[in-house]
Amino acid sequence: VSPEVVPIFAAAGLRYIATDEAQLFRSLPQGAQVTRGVLHQPFTVEVEGARIDVFFRDHEISDLIGFTYARNPAPVAVDDFIGRLEAIAARAGGGPTPTVSIILDGENPWEAYPQSGQAFLESLYARLTQHPKVRTTLPSEVLDARTGPAPKLDTLHSGSWIGGDYAVWIGHAIENA
Repeated sequence: VSPEVVPIFAAAGLRYIATDEAQLFRSLPQGAQVTRGVLHQPFTVEVEGARIDVFFRDHEISDLIGFTYARNPAPVAVDDFIGRLEAIAARAGGGPTPTVSIILDGENPWEAYPQSGQAFLESLYARLTQHPKVRTTLPSEVLDARTGPAPKLDTLHSGSWIGGDYAVWIGHAIENA
């Protein structure tokens, strides 16, 4: 992502995009007192009169699904996941309902799970549908339900969600070739 693509996305009719939390933390004003709670909400970015909402993935939780939970029994992994969501809600302390964006990298993590993740996914979905406070939602539903102005970013840090920069794509002999 970059500020330069915001007008392109908006002109194409996109309402929102998603990227890694590194872009958010590098887009916030220098020296701002920032807690992880700021991550759990969409932001609006406006460039040259074009506007788009941006969801920032919770890197840690997303990577747990993508790279770690496969090595644990499904009930243990799901307990950890739900516990992390409950802790985020508790830290919100009655403020706005946190939106925790869980977004996986493009590779398919399910090949590392026993039975391609079937036990994990079934356990996860069962727990989510029965949880009294946690609910799944679409980004468009979050935006539609928003009341009041969205928090705004004055800039959008340029980079990939892998490391928050373009290093994975440029700079090495293979990529440059």
